[in-house]
Amino acid sequence: MEDNEQYGSFFTYQLGASYVYPRTNTRLRGSLGKGFKEPTFFETSATGYTMGNPELDPERSQVWEVGVEQRLEGTGAEVSLTWFHQSLQDLIQYTYLPPEPGGPNFYNVAEARSRGLELTAQVPMGAFRFTGGYTYLDTKVLEAGFEGGDGAVFVKGESLVRRPEHQMSLGAALALRGGHLSGNVRWVGSRSDRDFSGGAAMPVELPGYLLIGLGGEINLLPQTGRWPALDLQLRIENLLDQDYQEVFGYRAPGRAFLLGGKIRMGP
Repeated sequence: MEDNEQYGSFFTYQLGASYVYPRTNTRLRGSLGKGFKEPTFFETSATGYTMGNPELDPERSQVWEVGVEQRLEGTGAEVSLTWFHQSLQDLIQYTYLPPEPGGPNFYNVAEARSRGLELTAQVPMGAFRFTGGYTYLDTKVLEAGFEGGDGAVFVKGESLVRRPEHQMSLGAALALRGGHLSGNVRWVGSRSDRDFSGGAAMPVELPGYLLIGLGGEINLLPQTGRWPALDLQLRIENLLDQDYQEVFGYRAPGRAFLLGGKIRMGP
């Protein structure tokens, strides 16, 4: 039970169960949950050109999923398949023209659902470990509220903005004496979005993108006596300096080099 001074009490929960069939080493699992998300301070208290709405309710969500995991005897490989479904109510919506002159610009009016399939796998091969994943996502606006036209953020019957229908990832890691090397590839499919630069929003499509990352860790100083061990970590993100956008009009970070260290003490 969540008790909030401003929004009252909300009953939230998360339940899960699993069963392993020993003959085939197959695990069946399922879960069910409910949650809420409070409005932001800007959505409730903004003043000036945009007016917040102190009467907003939290956004509510319900989600359930079922899945199966299979381990392949003698190989150490594991495959997992999950089907998920999420319903979203009281989504907070912004309107440029309030229903009443001088009224707030935010209201709880939209409703949507999100469902999909997720497939993951991991395969060890000697000092290597390979991983992979694929996600299919199907979203739909069930209630658009007071917005209309193709440029609206919520269009009844259309998908939610910035949610890719397809995503894939591949990764590999190599264990070394005193460290490891790793690499990953992530592909995100096209997504719909809105262009707000011209005043009235216009529908646009964000193209898909491919990101490559590399990383590694090596032990520089082993632990001796009272002295801790020191590890050096290096990670390169967006190796090819891919030009892409998560939100239309805002370029995502380019190539980045991250250098760090880790101190290990004790056994």
